[in-house]
Amino acid sequence: MYSKKPLQKFLDDLSSKLPAPGGGAAASLTGALGAALVSMVANFTVGNEKYKNVEAEIAPVLNMTESIRNKLTKLIQADVDAYSKFSIAYKLPKTTDKEKHSRQLAIESAAKDALEVPMQIAICCYEILKLCPILLEKGNPNLVSDVGCSAILANAGIKLAYLNVKINMSSITDEIFKRKKIKAIEFMLNDGEKFTRSLVNGTLNKIK
Repeated sequence: MYSKKPLQKFLDDLSSKLPAPGGGAAASLTGALGAALVSMVANFTVGNEKYKNVEAEIAPVLNMTESIRNKLTKLIQADVDAYSKFSIAYKLPKTTDKEKHSRQLAIESAAKDALEVPMQIAICCYEILKLCPILLEKGNPNLVSDVGCSAILANAGIKLAYLNVKINMSSITDEIFKRKKIKAIEFMLNDGEKFTRSLVNGTLNKIK
């Protein structure tokens, strides 16, 4: 489990000739960094007497962002595991027509499973974006730049996840499945971009 190993180990493996971790795991780590920054801002708000009047609103945000961060941390390993299943399917024999058919079914099943990981990453990152506005408005103002950084990281996580969803679709023939997934992630991609621009602008206005 990469979550139990030093960050250096993950980065070394990511940069090596190993087939995994790859872009999906990087997307999950990017999102987890965004979630961690939201948690930091919330932690510097909750329990501070200066912001006692907003603690009841910020405390639930802290619980949510920590839950998202934990999920994204687990998705790093889930992406690695999904790729392993995909790799095994590709190595199945393909000598006879029956073997070819079985191999194709296995590849498609593995591709669908692999696609679900970046979909979940995108959903988590989108949820992070939705938690940023209240911290921008009511969180500790000394950390307002971290809210903007969190939004940028979460948005980047969605974009990275989108690319990984797209590449997995190349191995899937189920058009109904593909249309459903692409519609969902393109919504998050487009809305996330607009949302992030608004949050960054809001951050810059507060820094002034």
